[in-house]
Amino acid sequence: SRLLEMYFYNASYVYFPIGEFKKAVACNLKEAKVARKAGNKKGELIALFNAAFQDLNAAITANRNVKVAYDSFARAGSKLRKRIAGSPEKFDIQWMANLTCNTPLYNWFVNKKIPTVKTLEFLLNLPDDIRPTFHDAYLMISLVAKNPKEAASRFAKITKKDASAHSMALVIIAQTH
Repeated sequence: SRLLEMYFYNASYVYFPIGEFKKAVACNLKEAKVARKAGNKKGELIALFNAAFQDLNAAITANRNVKVAYDSFARAGSKLRKRIAGSPEKFDIQWMANLTCNTPLYNWFVNKKIPTVKTLEFLLNLPDDIRPTFHDAYLMISLVAKNPKEAASRFAKITKKDASAHSMALVIIAQTH
């Protein structure tokens, strides 16, 4: 069943870059079901977080039900964070870094709450072999904390080659100006 979980996890990320967020959600929900049946609570929480993440991207892109999708995303992230907080496992540390990046960034997108540099302290203390993976995200979120309008413009430039991310960036620019 772990192989089936991984199949659905990877299938969801085939749909993400092409903006097929609802298909990605369906894959993540199947992954969660498989994990639940196998007794893999952490795997289930990760799948549910990914489903909420994809659903939020769909809502932002369509500019519909964004607040509802964000609230679901925040709840799923909170449940996952509680499960893995303080774990010394590299996998869990990477997920905490992921949550540390995504949560304040989407909170800015949706609720216009500018993240603080304090929000990012966890990223500064990552193990050496993980830190480079999250360096760009740290820089982007730091820029948001200092100058949200400039951050939105840079985000749009960075995402020009990715249609779904670029459309989200344009929505963000509209919200910050």
